[in-house]
Amino acid sequence: MGYYNTFVVRIWSDEQGSSRGHIEHVLTHDNLVFGDPMAVVEFIRIHLGPPPSFIPPSDEEGKEEELPELGPDALTGEPPDV
Repeated sequence: MGYYNTFVVRIWSDEQGSSRGHIEHVLTHDNLVFGDPMAVVEFIRIHLGPPPSFIPPSDEEGKEEELPELGPDALTGEPPDV
């Protein structure tokens, strides 16, 4: 089980080829106006932790259900020999 981080990035470019932009972390509404693209990387890195409301699953909740091994006849529609 995991969580998502969502960002909105807007980049403006002018006729001279220079760019600037704005990035917002959707959950916290933290934002940054930037001229250097590396500032975007740092902003995202800072916000990659779990959100404040994230509660990790307990050991039992996080375990995947184990499925039985499928043999060579798994696609025949016949029940497996037990």
